[in-house]
Amino acid sequence: MVVEQAKGADSGLQAKVHQAILSFDPLRMFSHAMSVQVNDGRVQLLGTVRTPMMKRMAEELARKVPGIQGVQNNLLTDTELQLQVAQRLAADPRTRLLTDEVTVRGFLGTIYLQGSVDSAARREIAAKVAGEVPGVRQVINELSVRENTP
Repeated sequence: MVVEQAKGADSGLQAKVHQAILSFDPLRMFSHAMSVQVNDGRVQLLGTVRTPMMKRMAEELARKVPGIQGVQNNLLTDTELQLQVAQRLAADPRTRLLTDEVTVRGFLGTIYLQGSVDSAARREIAAKVAGEVPGVRQVINELSVRENTP
């Protein structure tokens, strides 16, 4: 888990939130994809988690820390991120026609593009569009280029 350096009382709260989140085994396993920021007793959760349950649990654990004034849960689930990438690919005129040919999978902020496209340029554009979606940490471009048949 990435822990932004807080100052004063926020530093202690931040450490307590961090420990609370790490106390839940499923979150501890994937904590490298999350970050916690605390400012004036308010927690901001950022990054990606696997499931909606993990997203809710991170927020609940942060809220239970004494002294926390509020929690802004900006965590994304893998499914939410996949959907955002797929929507962006469908909306972009350069990749709009790829929606039936490209599969988007996500794992903790890493997006995997799979399928086939008609050109190397489209392959690169798809990766660029996917990488511009907030929350995407990395794009693994597994798209193949179809050979043109006469």
